[in-house]
Amino acid sequence: MGIEDNIIYEIQCVVENQPTMNIKRVSMQTVTTAALSWDLKEVEEKKTPAVSASVLIRSDMFSANISVEQMVRTADFETYIFSINPAWTSDGQISSGPDEGSSTSLMFNTIYPAKDSRNIILSQMPSLTRYHTGIVKKMEENGQHWPASYSSVRGFEMYHTGESEKWWTEFSIKASGFEPVENRCGVIIKTPSDTYMALAINGPVSEEDFHKLVDSLVPAREYIQKH
Repeated sequence: MGIEDNIIYEIQCVVENQPTMNIKRVSMQTVTTAALSWDLKEVEEKKTPAVSASVLIRSDMFSANISVEQMVRTADFETYIFSINPAWTSDGQISSGPDEGSSTSLMFNTIYPAKDSRNIILSQMPSLTRYHTGIVKKMEENGQHWPASYSSVRGFEMYHTGESEKWWTEFSIKASGFEPVENRCGVIIKTPSDTYMALAINGPVSEEDFHKLVDSLVPAREYIQKH
């Protein structure tokens, strides 16, 4: 908020001390007389007659068990999937919903159920890419570097997230309907198309297992052509 004019220029959303989204004012309009002043009493005076509440349900708000073809068709960014199921899981189940950090884009979660409860959640959405792109840019401005712990032949880069790993994996696992275990783990993956994905696992896996998962990633379009 501007100190001199009391105008809100930017709003930042923060989760667990981590910024997740910035909303900035891009334009303004000057009027001779405002419809309402800062006096909240006017809101009471100008309120409209009460109307019956209604709930609007949109069919495109959330979709469960969609196909890879549907993901590719409805996404406005390059999407990815494992070329084969991870060794300890069964077939992946893709769901889509609105990306809360975008007014038009969708987010996609691919869940691979595991017999030993080490369920895998692969999340991809534009807001995740914007967030990590901003983090990397800020680090570079400060002369810092976020080193990749692994790079695949296909051009995927894997990053560990240190202390933040516990809170974001907990959020991802809970949002997918599972109870997070204490020894859960996860990594951030940068794709060849410069987008970022989050890979959360509800249990422990070795660094070698992480490498195998990253090596198995392929563009969803390519997956469709081979299946």
